[in-house]
Amino acid sequence: MYDKWVEYITEFHKGHIGTKVRYDNYAYDGITKINENLCKLCYEPMSINNGNAFLTALLYPDGFISEDTYTILWTNLRLQIFYGKDEWVMDYWEQASQKYDLYMDNVSTYTINSLTNTNFTEEEAKQHNEERKRFLEFHVMFCAMLLQQGKYSLLKRILSFTQSQPQVYPLVPSTLAECIENVIMMLPFTSMVIWTFQEKVVSSWKKILWYSGKIAFIFSISIEMLQLFLRLGTFQLSDLFYNTVGGALGGLMYYAAMKARKHQ
Repeated sequence: MYDKWVEYITEFHKGHIGTKVRYDNYAYDGITKINENLCKLCYEPMSINNGNAFLTALLYPDGFISEDTYTILWTNLRLQIFYGKDEWVMDYWEQASQKYDLYMDNVSTYTINSLTNTNFTEEEAKQHNEERKRFLEFHVMFCAMLLQQGKYSLLKRILSFTQSQPQVYPLVPSTLAECIENVIMMLPFTSMVIWTFQEKVVSSWKKILWYSGKIAFIFSISIEMLQLFLRLGTFQLSDLFYNTVGGALGGLMYYAAMKARKHQ
């Protein structure tokens, strides 16, 4: 059955090179039913001994993923999480990381298109980079879903996965410079907000830490959601985390400044 599935995917892609691939409805229905039946088994069937092969076949190296395919990926990954198939999910993440790292570099009109052996046109480069951004958004939201469902050990494995030396995490976009910038950005913001509403804030450092962290979190997640819905950027969990840390530190800076002022 798996061989037939791969043969179908390969043949389908031959006529859809460089375009978003939407498979037939019966293929989407079939892969979901197969996946659900495999998840319900109490043992690992021979057909997927090499990992999450039925789903990862949808990550065709040179193919663009349609919204319908993203929906099927999301539905089936949620099924695997529900049935505790963490190893299958991990195998999917490894394949997705390889696709992003090897086939989804940011390109320009100066980049050679491996499919045509010519430079990317402006339209081709735009389409490629938009698909790259959409692929990253999908997997960031997938990590958010794992966090929401309390799958902390699986999330830890996913975020620490790398096959590169030195270590690179292609689907976890964060550098030291970005971390520092996101922390620093919130320091003055929460300090000013707490100072403005100081009469309503309890003077306890724990309360100030709580309020400042909450303010930074709400403000940051609002920005991230706007970027996602308005297509002005990508939703990054790392930004949300470091903004919240920066906000909490800003509140502690306010508390320290107020304490020092009282002792003068």
